[in-house]
Amino acid sequence: MKGKLPAAAMCLVGVGLVALVGCASSMVPQHTRHVDSGITSVIQASLEANDKVKARQVDVQTRDGVVYLSGVVDTEDARREAGRVAWRTEGVEGVVNDLTVGERIARDTKGVKDVRNELIVGKKTD
Repeated sequence: MKGKLPAAAMCLVGVGLVALVGCASSMVPQHTRHVDSGITSVIQASLEANDKVKARQVDVQTRDGVVYLSGVVDTEDARREAGRVAWRTEGVEGVVNDLTVGERIARDTKGVKDVRNELIVGKKTD
């Protein structure tokens, strides 16, 4: 019986830790979430007003004062400018610029096999 009690206690502690970690995202204070959403809004508006960046190409998210930029922009200058806009915004404590430069790949309604056949083999499959 002695060996079973500590094992059961450890199991309960483990379950409690898993539950605590799982709820961590909902434990962000409402004030912090409000500040983060304000930062995101200011950056999005600044990008809209910026001639170097197409704001629709940039996804902006903020968590605990850190701004996360993602998406595909047309030029390296646009990528850098989006980062500068984010850094210049009041309340920003960090910027993670995951923007990539290049063309967006449009999804075709055809299957991969059909596209491959048309491009490589030169044969259409209807």
